[in-house]
Order: sequence, then C-alpha cells, then structure tokens
Amino acid sequence: MGDFKIKEIKNYMMTGISYLIPVCIIGGMFFAISIGFGGEYVQDQGIVVANQFLANLQTIGSSGLFIMIPVVGAYIAYAIAGKPALAPAFVLCYMANIEVGATATKTGFLGALLLGLATGIMVSYLKKN
Repeated sequence: MGDFKIKEIKNYMMTGISYLIPVCIIGGMFFAISIGFGGEYVQDQGIVVANQFLANLQTIGSSGLFIMIPVVGAYIAYAIAGKPALAPAFVLCYMANIEVGATATKTGFLGALLLGLATGIMVSYLKKN
C-alpha cells in the first residue's frame, strides 16, 4: 500500500472485486429467494411480492445489490492508499451511483472503478505530503 504503481492496477482492481463478491452474492440470493417464493406477476406492475417477510427480504437484497458499486470503488482505493481512502471513496462512489439533480447520470460500475482509482491515488499522494 502507499505508493501508486501503474503495474499494480490489476491487483488494485482484484482487491475491489474480492470485496464485492460477498456483497453481490448475498444481495442476489436474498432478492432471488424473495422473487422465487413470493413473486406474482401483476399486469401493469410486473413481479410483485405480496408476503411481507419476503418483501422485506427483497428490500434487503436490492440494497445489497445497490451497495456493491460503492464497495468496489472503496476497496480499490483501499488497496492503493490504505484505510484513509475508504471513507472518501465510499462516499464518492455512492454519489456516482445515485441521481442528484435534474440532469444527473449514474456512472455505475465503470464510474466506481475510475473514482476508486482516482481517490486512491489522491489519498496516497496526500499521505506522502
């Protein structure tokens, strides 16, 4: 950790992905279980879960799937600059994944990769000075 090295970009990305996988798996499993056991197709609404427990499980699952993008960016920054980079990268990647304002655009996974790298490089630079 500490100094950013161009040759190590693959390792930084793989660190972010390795922290992403458990979040993605548990979010996807909760979401799939709720749809599989309680989903019913309603004409104008799509698939709706009527059971309250399964609806709560679906909410937890969709939250897990949403938060996986900030997780990957934060842990890419963590791989580059250590713990000081976690919070700023998490906030930046979260903000990049929501719509703020009237003309906002979500950057998604690619935005998280770039913001994680940028935040990690900046924090690494700030730690040296």
